Amino acid sequence: MPGPHSTISYSPLLMHRRKDLWGEDADDFNPERWLDEQRVMELTKDPFKFLPFNAGPRICLGQVSVMVTSCHCSIVLFYCSPEFCVQRSQFR
Repeated sequence: MPGPHSTISYSPLLMHRRKDLWGEDADDFNPERWLDEQRVMELTKDPFKFLPFNAGPRICLGQVSVMVTSCHCSIVLFYCSPEFCVQRSQFR
């Protein structure tokens, strides 16, 4: 157990290069490693092995940002377009 003044570091870069988890070729760029279904099943059993998602859902990280931006743009276009102008008299 670390003492009260110990430093604990967390580095996804180093975690993804652990040869005990990813094999002897962990330092090599090898996209073919994901083509073998048996190896993929072995590597993805533990959701904490691949750290960018931190065991959360595997969704696009920018999905919420894109939805908010597209809604904002749609609203601005709706209000600024002369074809969609609503006169106050229409609400009385």
